[in-house]
Amino acid sequence: MTKKEKMDQDHFSDGILLQILMDNIPDKIYFKDEQSRFIKINKAQAQLLGVTDPEDAIGKTDFDYFSKTHALDALKDEQSIMESKKPIIDKFERITNAEGKVRWVSSTKVPLICPCGKVHGTVGISRDVTDRKRLEDALKRSERKYRKLYEELMNINTIKDILLDVITHDLKNSVGVIKEFSELLNESASENELVDMIYQSSSNLIDVVETVTSLARIGLGEEIHKWEIDLVKIIDNVVKEFSPAICNCKLNFTMDLPEKLMVSANPIIAEIVRNYLNNAIKYGSSGGKIIVRATKEKKCISVYVIDFGRTVPENMRQEIFKRHVRLDKEHAHSGKGLGLAIVKRIADAHNAIVGVKPNKPKGNQFYLRIPISQ
Repeated sequence: MTKKEKMDQDHFSDGILLQILMDNIPDKIYFKDEQSRFIKINKAQAQLLGVTDPEDAIGKTDFDYFSKTHALDALKDEQSIMESKKPIIDKFERITNAEGKVRWVSSTKVPLICPCGKVHGTVGISRDVTDRKRLEDALKRSERKYRKLYEELMNINTIKDILLDVITHDLKNSVGVIKEFSELLNESASENELVDMIYQSSSNLIDVVETVTSLARIGLGEEIHKWEIDLVKIIDNVVKEFSPAICNCKLNFTMDLPEKLMVSANPIIAEIVRNYLNNAIKYGSSGGKIIVRATKEKKCISVYVIDFGRTVPENMRQEIFKRHVRLDKEHAHSGKGLGLAIVKRIADAHNAIVGVKPNKPKGNQFYLRIPISQ
């Protein structure tokens, strides 16, 4: 080190280094004596007080720059610090700056103690946290808003539960009475078409009620009742429903099913096959052929509805199982894109897997894989 470099270094005394730090740090720094009068402040604090030169604040107190309430609070804190020799860390304070704008600061104050142990005042540093405060307030408002929304949704769900109970209990009971009376009438007036029609209609209506309530419970995330059912019978019944549409479209329709497939499920599982078959007829009939296949594998039963129409693009194979996403927005058939979303919910309620994969040479294989208990 040259003599000149050493002389330059000596000029950087502790006081100069402190001054450089104070003048270049964005936080407000100030020193006060035992009477809470300013004895040194940095440029950031001078700007807060509204003075051009930091020296102009020397000898003055918070009462000269802030409201009486704020100044009294600050004085009380500083007296406590000097008496206890304990600092106050990160205190949140609301202040009004020289421009009359409200700011929020995080303030830390420590006692100014000389080597002999005597307290000569306090040292403070304040950081502007107005943006943080605004964000916290916005989050609190958002929290209150969504808490209120949550409570409203809970009320709506309660109403849904009541409505579900009405449908399940009252409506089902009323239809059950009609069905029972029609059975009695059938016994006393056999081969009466009108009585038979009432009986069949009431039976169908009970099935509709069961389906609606099961769908509602799935939508509410509730557990649905399951028991051993024959999936082959379920599929057969669904296919019978679509027989007129299959004939009308002149489709080559094939069923590849074993004699029986027992699985623990709710009959609502039929909605998956019903939706798959409905889509195959609407969107895949151009291929002229539909296959319904079911197989029993080691850990699951797999059901496939296979068409030979236009293949679902790879980037849409998962998307179509979301709400309001339709198989083909340009297709002549309109829809709200809810069918496959319902399929996914029913599958989830059965711990099953649904999806679609490409068929060869063209078309799609919509599948259901439902686990079987070991």
